[in-house]
Amino acid sequence: MPNKVRIYQIALPFDHDEKALQKKALEKTGFSQSDIIGISIVKRSMDTRFHKKPGFIYCLDIEVKEGVRIQDGLEILPQSQPHEDIVYGSSRISHRPVVVGTGPGGLFAAYWLAQNGYSPLILEQGQEIGKRKQAIENFHNTRIMSPTSNYVFGEGGAGSYSDGKLNTGVTSGYIAQILKIMVDCGAPHEILYVSPPHIGSDRLRAVIIQLRKRIIEWGGEFRFETKVTNLIVHSGKIAGVVTDKGEIPADLLVLATGSHDQDTFAMLSSCGIFMEKKPFQMGVRIEHPQEFIDKKQYGKYSGCAGLPPANYRLVGPESKERCQVCTFCMCPGGEVMAGTGTPGFLSTNGMSNYRRDSGFANAALITTFFPEEMEDNPLAGLFYRQKIEKAAFLAGKGDYTAPAQNAGDFISDRLGALPATSYRFQVKPVRISSFMPEKFLVALKKALPSFEEKMPGFISSGLLIAPETRASCPIKITRDKDSMQSLSCQNLYPVGEGAGYAGGIISAALDGIKAAKVIISTFSRPGMLKD
Repeated sequence: MPNKVRIYQIALPFDHDEKALQKKALEKTGFSQSDIIGISIVKRSMDTRFHKKPGFIYCLDIEVKEGVRIQDGLEILPQSQPHEDIVYGSSRISHRPVVVGTGPGGLFAAYWLAQNGYSPLILEQGQEIGKRKQAIENFHNTRIMSPTSNYVFGEGGAGSYSDGKLNTGVTSGYIAQILKIMVDCGAPHEILYVSPPHIGSDRLRAVIIQLRKRIIEWGGEFRFETKVTNLIVHSGKIAGVVTDKGEIPADLLVLATGSHDQDTFAMLSSCGIFMEKKPFQMGVRIEHPQEFIDKKQYGKYSGCAGLPPANYRLVGPESKERCQVCTFCMCPGGEVMAGTGTPGFLSTNGMSNYRRDSGFANAALITTFFPEEMEDNPLAGLFYRQKIEKAAFLAGKGDYTAPAQNAGDFISDRLGALPATSYRFQVKPVRISSFMPEKFLVALKKALPSFEEKMPGFISSGLLIAPETRASCPIKITRDKDSMQSLSCQNLYPVGEGAGYAGGIISAALDGIKAAKVIISTFSRPGMLKD
């Protein structure tokens, strides 16, 4: 049987050809061309360190013919991957599982349940992708926002209009499975090996449609424009949900409504569902011409064919007040958008399509706010960010025009003419100090000069667009570590960002899969039940 060897740290310039990669692999392993069956890329990351010529660093798998001698020290991969046997539970349920929300947490929970015969019913307050896109176009044209179909609500959740990154700090064997499923549903193949993987919002939306079709083929059902307004709880256990279309019985409820759904948090509080405050991040967006970032990262090679739009990551100095500004959700070739789902409130976010060709680069500049800084109420962080979002909305023109200030003007406490921006609803010169928290303002004034040292021109060419209030969720719907059920309501499974257990597309998808696996191992399949 052929063997497969994995090698690491294969460095090549960005403009190398395929033969150069193969030559490097043979040199490192000592194999001859006739020894190998094939070479596959496991990982490829960009290397822009030390002001040298930009390049790629590869991890490769090399399949060699049976009987070929393998040098000592090379990593030989197992002949076959371990197979996970599905063990179905024995506890009986009378109704199919209900999943609320079609973001990555809800979709992948539904995908796993449907694939294993549980025929989930998926409820989504917003519209399916096509209608949602039309609602957003109407928002652009009229500045009238639909409260249920916008940049954060609707099929695919907030991730459908985001930076489209698929990296995560979580380690799990399921990540490769998630990426493979996405590729099978139309995502670009390179997300399997490019680090960090990026799909782009435009390509992700097409993938979501295919995920929905698969779930339906396996017996799942979607009901769009169906908003859950209350829980039905009997003796501390989920018995169903109340929607704006009527009641639906349910023995199991996967709650994956995302971090933007303020109505759901209020509803859960009124139902007595146990929630806690948690640390969360807020700040502003900073936007630069992409050409500026490319020149800083690539030097004289900026603009060369084969180089993607450059990104960056910066961390400011720490302070005794536990207040440190760092960049987050950097979007090369992206745009700043109105990342709010509540009419009359304003928060920004970054979004990028697959081609990353907007000509602009943006990133969040955020700091952490801690529970002890908030009032004694589980929803205090939510109220805190709402106050900032309302003030920002009014500081613009009350029509989603965003308050903005040149970074240099912020340092000098003045207002000046603003440059071109990707933000579709225009920007207005406003002192961001008029509505942003003092803690953040102090930290930002310390951070910007340190960023300038690392990237000269960062301040003079940077435009601050405010606020970015939804970088993470300020609430945790606390659950049991093993059963993943709410501490206060049996058979309620809070998952994803809105539950406080994820922070991005992949980590939310992983959390949804984790909940589905617990359900599968606990409960028997209900068959093709219909409500």
